[in-house]
Amino acid sequence: MLRVEEEKRKVVVRDRRTSGPRVVTKSTREGDSVRTYVTFTDGPLPPAIDDVAPDYPPQVKCAVTGQPARYFDPASRSPYATLEAFRTLRGERRVRPSAS
Repeated sequence: MLRVEEEKRKVVVRDRRTSGPRVVTKSTREGDSVRTYVTFTDGPLPPAIDDVAPDYPPQVKCAVTGQPARYFDPASRSPYATLEAFRTLRGERRVRPSAS
């Protein structure tokens, strides 16, 4: 039992020397926020750092109303914005009870 405990106490010493480029991050707390710094050492910056983000795709419009579509009908493969537009796409006719 003592031998097992002694083996657990042994600390593995790792060689910290690395060859080639590295990415070093450092975080600091400033008030309620945390600021993180990323540093590239011993090498050129990756080309993705200088890339520009792609444009957003164009907003899809409702096939019935022309409003911005929030939903997609898998049966007709058409975008729609409201329940009434969905019913129009599906061809559903609901008879509403008269208020008598």
